[in-house]
Amino acid sequence: MRPPNTNRLTLLFLATLLLTLTACDEPAPPPAPSPAPPLPTTPTGAWFSRDNTEPDEHQQAALTAVQQHIAQNRNPKSPTIDYRYRVQTKDNQTTVFVEWITQYRDGQPALMPGGHALYILNPDNTVARKIPGH
Repeated sequence: MRPPNTNRLTLLFLATLLLTLTACDEPAPPPAPSPAPPLPTTPTGAWFSRDNTEPDEHQQAALTAVQQHIAQNRNPKSPTIDYRYRVQTKDNQTTVFVEWITQYRDGQPALMPGGHALYILNPDNTVARKIPGH
């Protein structure tokens, strides 16, 4: 014959076990990310002046020089999948500001901290200096 409190203890144990097991379920996996839009092959117009949505010859030559420099010096472990550029010429000095894009979220570029650099070009569109971001 069992003692009278055994059924209560068994029920309490089973209820505690059930609560423990349901509380330990793994959280639902995050939703799958939306597919990335196709990578742009030319700089976006937002990075140029409002009246000039396409790079002119001088800007395009500067972009090409910086793109070649980046391709030659790119770290293969970098998470970068794309870049965006802004070209500026002031007092006969051309600079190209570059931001590294690591992914796209909802169609918008996601940038990494310190993932930018300023390239200062010589008059012949060779890279004179690179100032990395912090």
